[in-house]
Amino acid sequence: MSKRLALIVSLVCLCTIALVISLALQASGQGRFELLTISPDTTYQVHCKEEVGTQASGHHEVRFEVRKEKRLIIENEVLYEGGYYDNRFSELFPDHSWVSSSVLRFGRKDRLPLSQHDEVIVANETDQTLTYLRLNAGKYEAFLLFEVQPKSCLTLNVQPQSDEGRDSSYIGCKGRFDDGNSVAGVAGNFGVRGRYRGRAHYAVKITNKGVLISSQEFEALP
Repeated sequence: MSKRLALIVSLVCLCTIALVISLALQASGQGRFELLTISPDTTYQVHCKEEVGTQASGHHEVRFEVRKEKRLIIENEVLYEGGYYDNRFSELFPDHSWVSSSVLRFGRKDRLPLSQHDEVIVANETDQTLTYLRLNAGKYEAFLLFEVQPKSCLTLNVQPQSDEGRDSSYIGCKGRFDDGNSVAGVAGNFGVRGRYRGRAHYAVKITNKGVLISSQEFEALP
């Protein structure tokens, strides 16, 4: 092989490698989830954005911030994070909608009649306002609740977690108070196999001593 031909081959190889690297970098940025949504009464503006690490690390996370009447009240909080083998946020939660003026839902299209939903009662039994509470119901549904007032409760209608192909249901939450203190992440798993007979009822109580998650029909798993 002549020196000229060898040089041409080397240049072609370098260009090919550069192209492959460029395509890989572009691919890593494709499909990154980002959402800007405003509550029905225009009080809250929520901005969610996904950050993706290197292809080798596989780390990805979605963080969010919230403005109330243009004033920043929540900044750089984690909504979701996963590793190399975990689904991306947009795969698990392809749809979003406002359940009310202060509750934002992420999940799949909900076409079930109300009578077939499970029920989660969220109670803030403290003397402080919950700036936000993130509540997960199963793997494919999540809610952001904003400014839950002291000594108040609200009801969420969530997708049923039946025992078809599963042994347990899951309710989890995490949040922050107005004074900046966190509501530590707490999760409850409940045995449902062979016991699901219709609409189930769960309760999430936030107290000064912590969070208690319970079910009316099912026993908590250890």
